[in-house]
Amino acid sequence: MEDIQAYISSGVLEQYVMGELTAVEAEEVARFAAIYPQVQAELDAIMEALEGYAMAHAKAPPASLKTQLLATIEAGASKKKLTDQDSTDSIPEGLPDLNEAADLPYWRSLTAAVQPPANFGEHFTHVLGQDAQKVTLMVLTKRKVEEEIHDDMVEKFLVLKGSCRCVVGEYVNDMNEGDYMAIPLHVPHSVTITSKEHSLFILQRKMVA
Repeated sequence: MEDIQAYISSGVLEQYVMGELTAVEAEEVARFAAIYPQVQAELDAIMEALEGYAMAHAKAPPASLKTQLLATIEAGASKKKLTDQDSTDSIPEGLPDLNEAADLPYWRSLTAAVQPPANFGEHFTHVLGQDAQKVTLMVLTKRKVEEEIHDDMVEKFLVLKGSCRCVVGEYVNDMNEGDYMAIPLHVPHSVTITSKEHSLFILQRKMVA
């Protein structure tokens, strides 16, 4: 593309985030975002601005709702046993947002202390951090993510070990250690592990109002 700045300033990225584009137009934006870091950075900035606006204008739920939710959670917790596939011990807040400039040693240091069970099988997840806006997960897996679409959640992931093939719309991205990708809204995508051993990822999910 000759003038990437003109494309960024055209308003199409705002339409994309708001879900106002056709499927073909959305796939084009996703393709450009995967190719041009400037486009992905602008998409990240737009989504963060919208999230901030939504948080600033959110209405507080009735006080009774908190009591009801806590009662439901406590009732469920008394019946649920933590499995060896999912670990949720010691969940901190305030982890940084994933982006194309992600600090690989930092994220490796967070996962180094997590010891999956010896017999966890194909898939293990551990919650590294969670706050009001996002949840950050460590994922150790051989499992394929079948095609899916997100309309209200932005997924970002960073490869710490291994490799995978990520198909976003018509775009195919073979990813290796240190590679980063943000999955755009409203675009079908799937992930296939291509390494022989388990691949290790940082997965971050942020809800979009």
